[in-house]
This record gives sequence, structure tokens and C-alpha cells, in this order.
Amino acid sequence: MAEKTTKLLRIEGYLGRKEAELIRKISEGAGDNQLVFLDTGAVIDFERYFERRRLVEPNYRPRDFYGKFLEAGMKLVVTPGMLGEISRHHEQHSINGRREISGETIGIIFRDMGNLVHILQHGQHKGKSIDEIEYDVYWATRLAFQEDYKKGCKDCISDEDKELLTSALWATGLEVNGKEVTGVTIISPDSHISRSIYVLTDQSPDFKEKYEELYGEFKYQNVKVISSR
Repeated sequence: MAEKTTKLLRIEGYLGRKEAELIRKISEGAGDNQLVFLDTGAVIDFERYFERRRLVEPNYRPRDFYGKFLEAGMKLVVTPGMLGEISRHHEQHSINGRREISGETIGIIFRDMGNLVHILQHGQHKGKSIDEIEYDVYWATRLAFQEDYKKGCKDCISDEDKELLTSALWATGLEVNGKEVTGVTIISPDSHISRSIYVLTDQSPDFKEKYEELYGEFKYQNVKVISSR
């Protein structure tokens, strides 16, 4: 029994460190007025994390996890397209008899995170127009997978992902309540998102080598992607 308890304590410690590490990575260099965008894949990954956490902490709940972001001063945002995707996963998908995304998580997301419209309506913006950003996202997502047939053609980036990228880039130029947004993070396990951001922030070696002379630099800053895995 003691051995089992020790093992469970180790698991609990490991999961707690993973949680703290995620918060640290988001906070790193992002300033004190951060927006954090979640995609559907991240929400699903977090649901799996909750299940593992409940093996050692039966009373652990989604609000315990998401509350730590809010305690760290981060504003969590889910775009309208992602809200629709998350709802469909909640309604139509299950794992071992449980919903892939729980009702409690759905409640938190719709109550606390589906506030993108509010942020955009109440924020002053400087920088590129939304049309210019959409144009950049269109080309960046094509260039990011120019030579990857699977991700570029067979498994193309979704409209929801493009909306997420556009919204995150727009947010880098926002002032909310008179305070400039100091950093934008997208949490996602999807290479469509991460590789596109690498191109948009001019960090992709492949893009620099093969296409920058032809297409120029996109010059976006203060936005990053962190994997949810």
C-alpha cells in the first residue's frame, strides 16, 4: 500500500510540474497583458490531462486547471470557429463512455473564453488591417506546407485554423482598456498552426532560404505557439 501511495505521489508531482511548465512557457517574455488562444486540439489534450490527474486527485476539476491561467493574469480566448468545433466534439465524440470534452469544460469555455468579440469591440487597434492579415495568413499557410503533400494537400488547414491565426495576429496590435497587449500565445498541438506562425514571424529556415526573396518578410512579432502535449 505504501509503495502504491509513493507511486501516486510521484505521478501527482509529475503532472503538477507539467502544469507549472506550461504556465512558465506562456509567461516567458510575454509581458503583463497577455492573450492566450486555445484551439480544439488543446482543449481535447487538456481533457486527457484531467483524466490522468483524477487518478491521483479524484476531486480535480477543469476549473482548477483553467483557473491557474487566470490567476497568472492571462486572458483565455476561444474564437467563434473554435467554439463551434469544440461544441461538436462535446456533442458527437466520446471516449470509453465519457464525452471527449466534458460539460464542465464547455461551460467554462463559453462563459469565460468566448469573449473574442468583446475584446475586439472594446480594444483600439494599430498595425495591419484585418484584410491584410487575412491575406498574409492565406499565403503563409500555403508556403508553410509548399513541399508537404500530406499537410498541404490531403490534410489542408481548416477555415477555423485560419480564423484562429488571423485573430491571434490581429490581437498583437490591440490595446484593451487603454493597455497594450504585450504578448499573444496560441496553445495547439497542430503543425498547421505552429508552422504557419513560424513563417509569419519569419522564423522558418525553409521559408527564408527558398521564398523570402520572392515574398518578402511578414514581420509579425509578439506571437508564439506552445504545444499542448
